[in-house]
Amino acid sequence: MWDELETDWLALDCELLPWSAKAEDLLRGQYAAVGAAATTTLAAERSVLVATAARGVDVTELLSANEDRITMVDGFVDAYRRYCWSVATLDDLKLAPFQILAGEGETYALRGHLWHLELLSRLSQPMRRPSA
Repeated sequence: MWDELETDWLALDCELLPWSAKAEDLLRGQYAAVGAAATTTLAAERSVLVATAARGVDVTELLSANEDRITMVDGFVDAYRRYCWSVATLDDLKLAPFQILAGEGETYALRGHLWHLELLSRLSQPMRRPSA
């Protein structure tokens, strides 16, 4: 791979995980607050729509849209929770590279996302030592 890229170094854009180790206030104040408000509001909206439907009013489209929004909010909450866990030691931290910024004589900003993922996958493989 190093020969392929004609470099012996790479600059990576990485993120230190979990988010909860470095930005717990941001998670609580922004992501969790938004998730909780949306979850509560959409549940209340659903209750009103179900009661309205029980009175014979056709709210099928509104209920469908509400269910779609509930699914999106659940996905939002699940997404940020995947990046949160307890940290007791340095071994609990993870470094997650997500883009290769540059190598010798070249920047890779205009390369496609899949190119970056494929190369990062190759970089994360254990190095093979030449046999003697």
